[in-house]
Amino acid sequence: MLEITQKTPVNPQRVVILGGGGFVGGALARFLAENNIPVKAVARADADLCDAASADILADMIEDGDVVVNAAAIAPCKNLEQLSANILIIQHVQAALKGKKLAHLVNISSDTVYGDLENPIAERAALAPGSIHGLMHLIRETAINTQGGFPITHVRPTLIYGRDDPHNGYGPNRFMRQALAGEDISLFGKGEERRDHIFIGDLAEILWRVIAHRAIGAVNAATGQTHSFHELAELCIKLGQSSSQIRYLERSGPMPHNGLRPFDVSNITNAFPDFRFTPIEDGLSQFKKESKRRAA
Repeated sequence: MLEITQKTPVNPQRVVILGGGGFVGGALARFLAENNIPVKAVARADADLCDAASADILADMIEDGDVVVNAAAIAPCKNLEQLSANILIIQHVQAALKGKKLAHLVNISSDTVYGDLENPIAERAALAPGSIHGLMHLIRETAINTQGGFPITHVRPTLIYGRDDPHNGYGPNRFMRQALAGEDISLFGKGEERRDHIFIGDLAEILWRVIAHRAIGAVNAATGQTHSFHELAELCIKLGQSSSQIRYLERSGPMPHNGLRPFDVSNITNAFPDFRFTPIEDGLSQFKKESKRRAA
C-alpha cells in the first residue's frame, strides 16, 4: 500500500531518472521539464549500466537530496542472459547509491511480479511471477528493499501504450501503427482476452504524484478497466479512419492469463482521489494525433 508522507505536494530538489532515454523514463523527463521541475535524465550514452564503471559514473552524478527514479532495464526480459544483465544493472545502481542520502527512490517495476488470480489483483497479492520478465522485476524489488537507507516506492504498471513505445507490443501500440499504415491487424484467436492498458501520459503523472507526495510503498499503475484485443483493434481502425482488416490467427497455446487480468486500483484512487485516468479512446486519439504530427 501507499503511505502519503507529504499531504501537500512538494517540489523535489532534483529528479534523476536512470533510463531517462527510454519509453517511461523519457515520458517522465518531459513531464517534469514541462512543469519546471529540475530533472537529469541519464541515458545509456551517459552510463552503460551493464558496465561496472557505471557505478562510479552514477555516483558522481547523484547528489544527496536527489529523488532517483530507476527506469533502467533490459525489457522485456525474455531469457537467462537478459536476466543476468538486469541483475548487473541493479547491482551497479545499488553500488552507486551506497552511502547516498536520497530524498526518495522510485523503482519502475511491473504487474508481472504477480501471478494469475481469479479476483482483481491488489498490491497485497502474493508476488509469484510466472515469467522470466516478472522474475527480473521481483529480483530488482527485493534487491532495492534490502538496501534501505531512504524512502522507497515500487510502481507496478500494467501494459503501457503510447506513441514512443519501442517494442511495438501486441495491443494498442501495434494496432494503432498498423491502422495508420493501412496494414491488416492480426489477432490471436478472436482477440477475446481482456487486459488493462495505461496511457504513458497517465503513468508519467502518477510517478510525479508519487514523488511530490513522497508516497512510499507499492502501487499498481493500472486503470481498473479491461478491454478485449478485438475491441482495441476495432477502435484503432475507427480512429485511424483506416482500411485495415482484422485477421485471426489460430492459437498455438492456451489463452494468456486465463483470458482476463483485472486490477484492484483502490490503492491509487485512495492516494490520489482527484486523479482521472485517460479513457482508452482519448489516449488512442492522442497517440494518433502525435504520430501524424511527427510524420508530417
